[in-house]
Amino acid sequence: MRSCGEFLNKQLICISIKYVRWFFEAPNRLLLYYFYTYLDQKTENIEKFKIKSPGEKMLTIVIPTYNRGDILTKNIDVIIANAVGANILILDNCSTATTQEYIELNDRVKKLANITYIRNDVNIELRGSIYKALEIVETEYALFLSDEDIPMPNISDLFSDFLKKNGSFSAIRPSIMSSTNDVIYAEYPTTIFEKFNGIGPFGLNGNYISGQIYNAYFMRERNLINKARDASYMIPDYTHLLMNMLCAAVGRTAFMSTPYVQKKDVAYVQSIGDPESHASFYTGPYSYGMRCNQFLGLRDALLLAYGGEINKKNISLFYSAYGNLCYKYAHLLIMVQGKSFLKNNLNLQLVAISFYHFALASICSFPYAGSVRGQIETHLKSTLNKFLKEVGAGSLSIS
Repeated sequence: MRSCGEFLNKQLICISIKYVRWFFEAPNRLLLYYFYTYLDQKTENIEKFKIKSPGEKMLTIVIPTYNRGDILTKNIDVIIANAVGANILILDNCSTATTQEYIELNDRVKKLANITYIRNDVNIELRGSIYKALEIVETEYALFLSDEDIPMPNISDLFSDFLKKNGSFSAIRPSIMSSTNDVIYAEYPTTIFEKFNGIGPFGLNGNYISGQIYNAYFMRERNLINKARDASYMIPDYTHLLMNMLCAAVGRTAFMSTPYVQKKDVAYVQSIGDPESHASFYTGPYSYGMRCNQFLGLRDALLLAYGGEINKKNISLFYSAYGNLCYKYAHLLIMVQGKSFLKNNLNLQLVAISFYHFALASICSFPYAGSVRGQIETHLKSTLNKFLKEVGAGSLSIS
């Protein structure tokens, strides 16, 4: 028969062994706990980047606005009616004019569950509002609408049908309806670009931001918003083109032939930013100096999207995109702003010659530039001569 002391000693040994085992197993348990918690969080992250089910809203119409409360108030009824099935986010960039209209607009939309009005404490410029919206929207996709435009009817259903048919995208560029019904302002034939293929063709088209769609979840996951913010000094006037290139470098992009927005107050917008006005000749995004700055910014944005360097793998893609950039700005300078230059006593032939040398100088020190310079020269001369002929300004004489 065991004594009481022997019994207690045995129990103490068993208890000690149990807790020693627990002590050594506890870190493993802790590791397993954190591992499974990580997996749960990872699953949530993966799930939230998927296209939402048909019963959930997947689109937010973002309206960055500044000093146009009167215009926005006039169009808000149509915007709400056409945006059924989508959320609406109005971002007032600390407006200093038409403030009473914004107050009235805010009071009105407070009663509507799908509309949010936010007034920035300070003016963060258009690109700042774009970044902010992409960081705070709760839907997967965000469509940017200029504050003088309206969305097309049933835009949410149109977009949902497109995604069901074609899958998810990092960025999408729909066509734009003009202020006259059934007349297209900017038309983009439906084209889908797989990852990396759309940097040049998708990234360089569409100076007008209205209608531009981004996958906000995708951009957050890939840190594209911060990348665009860090490089926004390159092209502050058209930051969405920079974002389009960054999106195209890592995800699918698409043009859509279907218009998603309609330009409305064209006369009002042109009165403050007409490419042919005298004011636009001297200052703003339409001036010759700013066009040159934009050109260099887009050159650098292309380089950034192609990985920050030109190598044997991307040489043809980069210089092909650069050729498209030359075509784009030759068209802007001669075809779009030629009348403004003529009105201000500039010789279009000399403007064309100036741009020709400027475009060649912009790549002379780039890797492999010598092997493609001849092709770029020939293409650019042909393009400029074509445009000069169309506007009745003769042709180039470049030795």
